[in-house]
Amino acid sequence: MKEKLINCFESTTPYDFLKAKYGGSTPTNKDVTLIESLLVNQQLSPGVVNVLVDYVLRINDKKLNKNFVEAIASQWKMSNINTVKD
Repeated sequence: MKEKLINCFESTTPYDFLKAKYGGSTPTNKDVTLIESLLVNQQLSPGVVNVLVDYVLRINDKKLNKNFVEAIASQWKMSNINTVKD
């Protein structure tokens, strides 16, 4: 089960992952911009972005709050979380 989940995080683009989380609905422009920022500015891998999105949606009432997401991303970056397994 854990290996399957890790594979899903690693093999799905953050856009497609978020779209699946939204039940197939297209993510908002705001959410897409947030994902791009995590990939480009924070330099997180796509798999780590997926884990972050999944985590925040689970603990934050299915809401992607930009400041909250960026705060966790910065913390993960400082903690050297670079892979899905980390």
